Amino acid sequence: MHQRIRGAAVAVGLAWMLGGATRAHTAELRPETLTAFDRYVRQVEQRMEDDLHAGGPFLLPDGWPPERRDQVYQQLRRGEMVIERVNQGVADAPVPHGLIHHWAGIVFIPGATLDQTLALIQDYDHHEDV
Repeated sequence: MHQRIRGAAVAVGLAWMLGGATRAHTAELRPETLTAFDRYVRQVEQRMEDDLHAGGPFLLPDGWPPERRDQVYQQLRRGEMVIERVNQGVADAPVPHGLIHHWAGIVFIPGATLDQTLALIQDYDHHEDV
């Protein structure tokens, strides 16, 4: 029973973070839009890798000013979720025929394991059920 409650808490938190993923109509993206998005992804991933190798922040709030970082960690300890627009320090390059919105959500779910969390968020066929 306790395991089921814990799993439900993980499910609710992640569903909210994923924006209540629903089925949407697909759109045909133009090649130049995909190219710009792929470039952005490569820049962000490179920035994160550079930060990790240089001993930079591991979690997003770790790179924030101490007062803001401490405030966010207090919110998380109270069970609140934190959602922030991400600026990974990469240039805001134009995206022809598109926009990139980069956000990160953080939630602390006591007792949830990494395996439980990954199983839930990678169960793409059931996101609408969560």
